[in-house]
Amino acid sequence: MDNIVFRKSIKEDIPTINALFIKMVEEINRKMVNEGVEPYTNLENGFEEDYLDSFYENKDNIIFVAEHNNKVIGFLSVNNYKEDGYIYLDDYYIREEYRGKGIGSELMNMAISYAKEDHVDRIMTHVESANKSSIDFYKNRGFQTEEVQGHRLFIKKTL
Repeated sequence: MDNIVFRKSIKEDIPTINALFIKMVEEINRKMVNEGVEPYTNLENGFEEDYLDSFYENKDNIIFVAEHNNKVIGFLSVNNYKEDGYIYLDDYYIREEYRGKGIGSELMNMAISYAKEDHVDRIMTHVESANKSSIDFYKNRGFQTEEVQGHRLFIKKTL
């Protein structure tokens, strides 16, 4: 797809990232309800106040974004636990109309490069068991289920 730019997020992206986060929560909650699982999250209003600021104040945590025509269309937030040898993929969302175009893969590649630059050899995250497309995405990239935690899978990839 033309005009897709991948970059490290800046503070000015916060309102758009928050709006995408709300869409992500709504989508996941819908999938959970369809699977007969009670949604556990009440974050439909977005991130807690000042939460995203930590990604700009703490140099170890980072958000990568994809933008199309100067509009953020996806993001991946990464918490770095380098002292424990891993990064944690916290929130990850691509607008539905942009999926299947390699955007999620490129954001993942950015996270992998970031881990390698910091000499971190593991990537970990959680994914809702109702989110079949995300599970497939991760498995196709070498992630394995480490533990089933209720309706969530704790998954990891060793680099």
